[in-house]
Amino acid sequence: MSQSNLGSSIAVAAFVGVTYDWLFSALTFGQEVELVWRQHWSLMTVLYLSVCYLGILYAAYVQKTKQSMLC
Repeated sequence: MSQSNLGSSIAVAAFVGVTYDWLFSALTFGQEVELVWRQHWSLMTVLYLSVCYLGILYAAYVQKTKQSMLC
């Protein structure tokens, strides 16, 4: 396996992991709304939401960038 194939495989695995985590946590989205979104916002609230949702966008962006570089 070449270096570029290994890097692409790792990127795909990371994207799948983040997507699975997002889908699995969707089952508890009602709890998230109650415990996070409806509470007084603090630094920890912003950090939590950033990690959860910006991570998904970042993984998708990295995957798309990698695919466009291979074509």
